[in-house]
Amino acid sequence: MRASAWLVFCLLLSGCVTQAPPPSASPSLATSSVPSTSAPPASPSAAARSIRPFDRVVALAGPADTTHAAVDRDRVAFVEGTAVTLVDVASGQKRNVHQVTPGWSVSLSSRGLRGDLLVLTETRTDGQRTDGRAIRVDLRTNARVTLDEWSGPYLGGGDTLSADPPITNGTDVVWTRITADVQPFAVELVLGRGTADPQVVSRSTSAAWADLHDDGRIAISIFITRGDQADLAVWQDGQLTRVGTRGIPDGGPARFVGDRLFWAIGPGFVARIERGQLITLGGAIQDVAFPGCGWTGATVRHLALACGNATAPWTLLDPATGARGDEIPAFGLYAGPRAVAWREGTQWWLGILPP
Repeated sequence: MRASAWLVFCLLLSGCVTQAPPPSASPSLATSSVPSTSAPPASPSAAARSIRPFDRVVALAGPADTTHAAVDRDRVAFVEGTAVTLVDVASGQKRNVHQVTPGWSVSLSSRGLRGDLLVLTETRTDGQRTDGRAIRVDLRTNARVTLDEWSGPYLGGGDTLSADPPITNGTDVVWTRITADVQPFAVELVLGRGTADPQVVSRSTSAAWADLHDDGRIAISIFITRGDQADLAVWQDGQLTRVGTRGIPDGGPARFVGDRLFWAIGPGFVARIERGQLITLGGAIQDVAFPGCGWTGATVRHLALACGNATAPWTLLDPATGARGDEIPAFGLYAGPRAVAWREGTQWWLGILPP
């Protein structure tokens, strides 16, 4: 969940209350196929590199600029103009896997690609209403399925409160939708599992973040509950277990790092996130701080940190040991669970983590 100004966000959340019981949701399904295309591989002068902590680093053929990329070991997806393109790491070939609906915009999470499954969000604003839909793409066939559609209030332009793109572990899909079902608005975290109907696993009137473990567990972080508390919980097979609480404004996003959770201190709306806690399901807590750097994402073992400005030296931090990887002078870095993509100049690179 993103916001550009703390004052704007606080005004939007002036009526925040506790979580409401999650209702079931009805899917809206549609299928289509997008024809394949191809493009030249990465620059032939871009040799493989050795950068800690990656098992290997390879060159990619990516767009000159983008703000969205989904990353896995064998493939990387980019938003490129009005299309979503997919690059095969082994062959370097690129193909179009989704054409954006005219009048809509598209978003990808760096965690939105795993194996043969790619998930994304399309949105559009019409007056004071924002429409959204979560879409699943089968990369074996290019068949597209609309998992869910919703409408909610328009909450401002630019980088204000908006629904995070869907994430996947290769089987399950979790996405965020904002509706007018609860005043002033409802933020719902929704699970799609196989062919079953989508299930709302959390509803609040506050910013909310989710992460998805490979075993199907969902980390749920709610910025404001019961008026003055931030909550962190784990959902599994219909059961919700509270892991921690904090006073606001110290709530923030959470990510699985192995079998522990990194819970950021602060939402990252205005000031960047420079500290957090590693928490076990049993409640053991380890404080983690990285002053001078901002947390931007995570792999299954590391936190991705930006330690500068536009061409920041990025690095991966093992929060359990404090060990840092080599610095990467990138224009942007996108951390997936098992690999990391970044751009230096016009050249894209993929750092593949050990199994």
